Amino acid sequence: MKDGRVEFTNLHIYFATHGMNTQMPRKRKSETVIYTIGGEVSVTEKNARYDFLVREGELVYLPSGDSATLRIPEDAKAMIIKFDLPERLFEDAFCIKKDSEALETAGKLCEYTDRDHAFSCMLTYKLIYEMKKYVKEQAPQKFHKLFPVIDELRAHPEVERKIDEYAKMCGMSEVGFRKLFMEYTGETPVEYRTRLRLEMACGMLADGECSVTEAAARSGFNSISFFCREFKKFYGYSAGNISQKS
Repeated sequence: MKDGRVEFTNLHIYFATHGMNTQMPRKRKSETVIYTIGGEVSVTEKNARYDFLVREGELVYLPSGDSATLRIPEDAKAMIIKFDLPERLFEDAFCIKKDSEALETAGKLCEYTDRDHAFSCMLTYKLIYEMKKYVKEQAPQKFHKLFPVIDELRAHPEVERKIDEYAKMCGMSEVGFRKLFMEYTGETPVEYRTRLRLEMACGMLADGECSVTEAAARSGFNSISFFCREFKKFYGYSAGNISQKS
């Protein structure tokens, strides 16, 4: 991200019909948005963390790394949008069913994707902005004070800050900040930042941008041994495996 703006790459938009079943493996790095044009589409996560039924005019977001199955019956049609980011756009999958500008933008994207690639990119940026707005509006009011820190962490996870600095950004005590952060994310601030750093490093390695040592340093890890240990714990395979494949 630059100046808080999402910068995606490898945008692909296509339409799926005719009883298509698609497996989305955990190792995939693409963010995915599925907009149902007609009928009903089902999206099921491998470990049953979610099972969405996405009806006509609705959309679902799937973060990179989730293992899910997309099922499109014979009488249904969907637009699938995929793009790459250094880290997840959102923490969890979600479905937007009504009362959101994102649905209107997705509908427009259906009309223009085959005509004008530049305009499709612009609409995709608009869709991302509207999804971010939707997610924030759905969160209980008490969590809104955390958003400046969440945005900062997601934009620059490699930057080393003390926890009390994050707390001051929210106008909170460190104890209160830690408690509220854990309630909202399910992780401590350090665990959250570490995971974002791992996702950032994984993207660099997958793109063949740099070595394991360079990826660790550029994503904010001071210890290569700690990085390798945490990477394997999170992904289930070593960082060197990705580097060799690239």
